[in-house]
Amino acid sequence: KLQDTFQRLQFIVKCYMNLTDKGMTDLASQVSLEDHSAFDCFVCCILSHGVEGKLYGTNGRLLSITDLTGPFKSQTCSSLAGKPKLFFIQACQGTEEQCGQEIQTDSPYELVDVDAPPLTKVIPNESDFLFGYATVVGFVSYRSKTQGSWYISKLTEMLNKYAKK
Repeated sequence: KLQDTFQRLQFIVKCYMNLTDKGMTDLASQVSLEDHSAFDCFVCCILSHGVEGKLYGTNGRLLSITDLTGPFKSQTCSSLAGKPKLFFIQACQGTEEQCGQEIQTDSPYELVDVDAPPLTKVIPNESDFLFGYATVVGFVSYRSKTQGSWYISKLTEMLNKYAKK
């Protein structure tokens, strides 16, 4: 689903499967050294098992998510500086199970104007990162054996429907 969605959005898609912890960090470092000047953004989707702030490699070793995202900071990967870097992570972040709660609303959220700081030529090292997680810290994420990950299914459904808008 991810490959199909991002190809439709005209991304160059590269898939890597069954990487060890070292394999993932080596790949992140290698990709961050490439020249991304001709591209508008960078997307990385990771589907694995995990715990709070960490992911498992296929060798059963944990690595920090920041070990994967760090090489893409503006200071390290200048060809992506100021460009969106999107990380979508399908993995548990704990062992607790979330219960749902139905809510009733009578109006949409109100928009709030916020004074923005003046523009400068310096941007924070991680200002252009967006993280999408399948669940919040402390909880499991859900995946159907037949339908796949609920998070990835909804992510691709929404991107297919609204990305061009």
